[in-house]
Amino acid sequence: MRGIELMLIGIYALTSNNTIDYTLPGRYDWEENLEEVIKKSFLTSVQKEQEYNEIPKEIKVTSWDESLYSSISEVNGEYKGGGYALKVFDIIAAKLDFKYKIVLPEKPILGDNVTGVIGMLNQSKADVAVAFIPIIPEYLRFVQFSPILDYLEIAVLLERPLQSAIGSGLLAPFSRTVWICIFVSLALVGPIIYIVTSYRAYLWGRTKKDKYKFIDCVWFAYGAILKQGSALTPEADSNRLMFASWWIFITIITSFYTANLTAFLTLSEFTLAFTSVKDIVSQHKTWSAQQHYIVDITINRNDPEELTPLRTSYRQHRGIFYHISNKDNKTEKVASYLTNRRLFIDEIQFVENFIKNDYLNRTRQNMVEKKKCFYIKMPNPVFQQNRGFAYPSNSTISKIINRELLHLSESGIIQHIESVNRPMVTYCPLMLGSTERKLDNNDLELTYQVIATGFLFSLISFIVEVSQHYFRCRVCLCCADSCTCCKTRMKEPVSPSKRPQLPLPPPPTITTVPIKTEFSSFTKPPVIPIYDTIDNFKNSKIHYVNGRDYFVVHETTGERRLVPVRSPSALLFQYNH
Repeated sequence: MRGIELMLIGIYALTSNNTIDYTLPGRYDWEENLEEVIKKSFLTSVQKEQEYNEIPKEIKVTSWDESLYSSISEVNGEYKGGGYALKVFDIIAAKLDFKYKIVLPEKPILGDNVTGVIGMLNQSKADVAVAFIPIIPEYLRFVQFSPILDYLEIAVLLERPLQSAIGSGLLAPFSRTVWICIFVSLALVGPIIYIVTSYRAYLWGRTKKDKYKFIDCVWFAYGAILKQGSALTPEADSNRLMFASWWIFITIITSFYTANLTAFLTLSEFTLAFTSVKDIVSQHKTWSAQQHYIVDITINRNDPEELTPLRTSYRQHRGIFYHISNKDNKTEKVASYLTNRRLFIDEIQFVENFIKNDYLNRTRQNMVEKKKCFYIKMPNPVFQQNRGFAYPSNSTISKIINRELLHLSESGIIQHIESVNRPMVTYCPLMLGSTERKLDNNDLELTYQVIATGFLFSLISFIVEVSQHYFRCRVCLCCADSCTCCKTRMKEPVSPSKRPQLPLPPPPTITTVPIKTEFSSFTKPPVIPIYDTIDNFKNSKIHYVNGRDYFVVHETTGERRLVPVRSPSALLFQYNH
């Protein structure tokens, strides 16, 4: 029925000549009638038109030099602006139909309530500061800010380290904690094995079974790391389990070490020793930054936030602020500040362009790929700060300009203007992306140190042993026959010609062959020893038999014997006979 009633009401309204009041009283407090809505819309448009008319035909603009974001140059006696901020302001000036004149402060710095850009706004010497000024709470007492246009990122610029922060090739597979645990276990296992085996032997009636010397236990623990065998063969089950547990532990550790070392040499990423401001301060790194700029301003605030450690480092004289004027070449200045131990902290876009320009210059010089990327930046920014335009506290044009700035920011035009001159690719990343990994001296540096240290300790030990032997022989007066020191001292030196020689064999006995008689079978012919003719070179010849040299000795009986030439067995054979 309700639908039919609505149809009838509509037919009556169309055919009736009576006027109908289309405004209905608000059923709720928040409802408004159509006339009021139209009236408010009209008044708003009129108010906007009045605000547009309130903007003077020419306004005073101040700014400061901030590389790509805002720059001032003098042309024919007039200041001309450039950079992202002035491009954005040119769009607003063209839309609102006004002109602007650039006035500069006495000192081209951000300043305070008296000096710099903030001082000019506070003293109403300028209508607006066209620059990306950090929105700092301390400045709200003197000026007012526009909506947030972008945020400032602070990065760290440094020379590329020679090696990764992971460490050298030998120490890289394990962390410092793991290495400490391994060396502690290596130092403890030897004494523990000695104590356990000695105590067990004591409990079993002081038997010598499975009782080893302390040095043998220590060398067993050390030799297991080198995968060497051991002369220790325990018979007790408890000792066997203890020895086997250490072998299993060492096998697992060495397997993980080998696998991680292979992965490090082929797939490892280049990392820095510091990733935040706290790391920079804790490692006692020296740093530098531009004077009267964002880093200098922030650490002098009441609350530096993330840059609080830099304030502490600056008070410890590890931080330096350099003055860079408009006439100076900032790139050349920064290049002279950077060293292997000093960092430079600045806005991220300047850092990226600095690395890009240096890379291109080195490429034009036909340098090898590894030497082109001489500078790098820390991967993550160390500080972020919102930025925008600034006005005097009693500004009458801030609302209309802020409205236009908000439109440009929400539509992405400001972000597009900032991204035009930024590098499209990342120049000189941490990982250079080389497809081949070769070992160099940096990877083997610890190996050289280990072998040099080992030989040094060996030399020291040799000197100590010689010194002990020398001084012990100097003071020994026992004069015993068994004392090597006294025996050597008591002997007179013998010339080489008088040195005792090995006794020569007796001269050969000349015999005659007896005449065979009927009684000759009862008497044996004299036996001539074969060593009698060893030195008789005329009757003997040297033959090479089975890898050794032998004298072929002809006996008087006609037989031939083989005697080794100048070997211990030949001498023993001579003495035994």
